[in-house]
Amino acid sequence: MQRNNSMQIIIARNEFKFNIFLFSANLLLPSKGLKREIYKMKEKYHLNKLTLCLFAGSLVSTNVYAVNETAPPRNGVPTADAIAKYNEDISLVRNFSQAASEREQYPNWLQLPVFELSRSYEQAGFIVRFTDGQRWGVFSNKWWIQNENPSFTDSNNGAWELLAETDSNGYYLPESVTVNIWDASFSYSEGEKVKHTINGQELYFQAKYWTRGNEPVLTVTDGGNAQEWETPWKKIDDATVVPPPVNPEPPIEPPINPEPPIEPPIEPPVNPEPPVTPEPELPSDFWNETTAYSAGDKVKHNIAGVDRLFEARYWTQGDKPVLTISSGGTIQDWETPWKTIDNIEPPVNPEPPIDPEPPVDPEPPVTPEPQPPIELPSEGYEFLRELTDAHWNWFFPMRSGRYNLDGGTRNAPPFALADGSTDTFTLNAFKSAVLEYNTWAKKQGYKQFLNEGTKSQQALEFTTFWAKSARETSGSWENAPAPWIVNDKDAGIVWKGALYWVEEVGYTTNPDGTSPAINYVDHASTAYPPVEGRSYYGRGVIQLSWNYNYGAFSYWLYDNGMMRDLITERNTLLKRPDYVASNGALSILSGIWFWMTPQGAKPASHDVMLGNITHVSTSSQELGLPQRNDGQSIITAEGESYDEAVISYRLGTVINIVNGGLECNKAAAWHTGPTQRVSYYNAFAKYMNANVTGIDIPTIQDAVNVWSTKVNDQSPENLKTSTCYSQKSYYGW
Repeated sequence: MQRNNSMQIIIARNEFKFNIFLFSANLLLPSKGLKREIYKMKEKYHLNKLTLCLFAGSLVSTNVYAVNETAPPRNGVPTADAIAKYNEDISLVRNFSQAASEREQYPNWLQLPVFELSRSYEQAGFIVRFTDGQRWGVFSNKWWIQNENPSFTDSNNGAWELLAETDSNGYYLPESVTVNIWDASFSYSEGEKVKHTINGQELYFQAKYWTRGNEPVLTVTDGGNAQEWETPWKKIDDATVVPPPVNPEPPIEPPINPEPPIEPPIEPPVNPEPPVTPEPELPSDFWNETTAYSAGDKVKHNIAGVDRLFEARYWTQGDKPVLTISSGGTIQDWETPWKTIDNIEPPVNPEPPIDPEPPVDPEPPVTPEPQPPIELPSEGYEFLRELTDAHWNWFFPMRSGRYNLDGGTRNAPPFALADGSTDTFTLNAFKSAVLEYNTWAKKQGYKQFLNEGTKSQQALEFTTFWAKSARETSGSWENAPAPWIVNDKDAGIVWKGALYWVEEVGYTTNPDGTSPAINYVDHASTAYPPVEGRSYYGRGVIQLSWNYNYGAFSYWLYDNGMMRDLITERNTLLKRPDYVASNGALSILSGIWFWMTPQGAKPASHDVMLGNITHVSTSSQELGLPQRNDGQSIITAEGESYDEAVISYRLGTVINIVNGGLECNKAAAWHTGPTQRVSYYNAFAKYMNANVTGIDIPTIQDAVNVWSTKVNDQSPENLKTSTCYSQKSYYGW
């Protein structure tokens, strides 16, 4: 597989080189109308792997395929050739993304359990979602199985059957992408499709009957030499479904004189079969696989002839109630959304009576000591000083590691424990990351995060920072049930899934830092060599990916004496990449660094939101605000502003800095990212204004409740600017 070349960001002012990639699980693939472009794309990109690159001079895009481009050999803004190549690549990806925006998602994708290699799947028909690091899909086991990975290429012969291949968000892929290359060692059943290269051309074939080891060849009718009966394969035009043959008209037979009818013998009467009494329908209080249940709902379910009573611990549909180890079953409590509440003990063979042991006083449960609040300096931090745990929990009630039985799997054991020990993305962690960065920045003479401007400006920066990051880590989706979407009295419609996905879906890490599925490993990186058994998949607030980025981040932290309680050697994060997902302060620190750093023609988001920069770029290589694409005027203002037009353009610029290549320049007509970001912003701003004294964060009235809105030329002006619909993408002019 082709390796993605790293691109470095060179910060000239302190001669510090920091090479970082981001990952976003929002893979977009095209419809059948763009098959020619698919073939071109497949030669250039990893279609089933999505990597966000920070280019030299910050050609930044989330949700973008990794572009195979070498970093320009100079500091600052990239060369004109590099920009032209970037625009060509981005244009192709945008075409794919736009064509894919209306694809269907696999039913209940987010509720499907993720495949676990060590788990025992005892009954056939268990449905899981699985990724091998390059492809995603839904599988069902055919029989009891353990310690066997599903296969995308040979699902006929293994225990796992591929039900559907999807992208990383569960959206069906076109069949032209999912068809596998013919392999002589695999067996193929009638109707299966493969692709095979003949004379340099990739062709598609369909099996006429079971075959193994027979190479697809062209027959005489297709321009080859083989007869039709000599091969089990038939060539098809492409990988689309071949329509069934039309039944021909029956031939006209000559008329014949009919035989005289034969009288059937008279059979003796047969006693009728007794009527079959239908099975009685289950009463309404019994579990039904088509019914959706919310946390606290109670149902009955018959197990081994006994009606048991269960209670849902969180939202579920289609998950059959089962007994766990604590109630006499075989699975762990966290593997099922149901808990037994009828206190019925499983039957056991009676043992002879044993003299009772003297009672032993039980050990009191160990409750971890609550962390003392982070002490802020006596001066500054006017807004952060008033931020409370109650505010934080309102923002991030479903954050990964927080025990919340109203949430999802990452809010229940083993990811989240009731004692709070797994809840690391806390307000304390955020304050710690802020102070860690600002202490370093002060020594270097750089600007301060959340510690400049007025109290309202600091609140504006906080709100915008988390509106951006919330979308990157969101577990919310359109039409999600409560409590994932709520109607708040202060903020209106609010999506509550921020900080839920702090590591890439489909991957896991063992307690020692190793992973069962290894990916994102570049063995050619001599500066930051990978450690055996480690997988450097996307983790944290900005989904840090690849060993060279984990290494660069680790080296920077260690060399600057930062987070020394965790970063004890230069290659700490190469040995323990899981820290980026499990340590909230470390993860948030990476996001703050990105927010505060200007890159090439892109200013720092900090400077944009505080009004430190008002200059509009006159060319793609000049630092400044982005140009408009419709020739209209750009309203700017220095410093603090409450003009909605000014704030709207600043918000759009932040989106442009983060992901302008894919989300700006009219992309909000089909891309959901921009409207989701501004929806988070408005909801967060309204809540802060109502619950923190002495602040006034401007809201965008044209962009209220626009989570699923498709922006167009006739949309309100401030909606177009706040979603960067009317902005040219950076390096795009």
